[in-house]
Amino acid sequence: MSTTRLQLLEGTVEITVDGTVHTVRDGDCLRFRLRGPSHFHCPGPEQVRHALLIVLP
Repeated sequence: MSTTRLQLLEGTVEITVDGTVHTVRDGDCLRFRLRGPSHFHCPGPEQVRHALLIVLP
């Protein structure tokens, strides 16, 4: 099963994975296994830049 990695370069984003909300800010990284629906939300007025990587086993 693959792992997803979200690296936030700029701004703030809220991501919901498996019913849990994670707030990711500048320089943060979030690793998760995506098995169902997810939701991304940018709460602030600033722009968001991120890198989304899929890591295969």
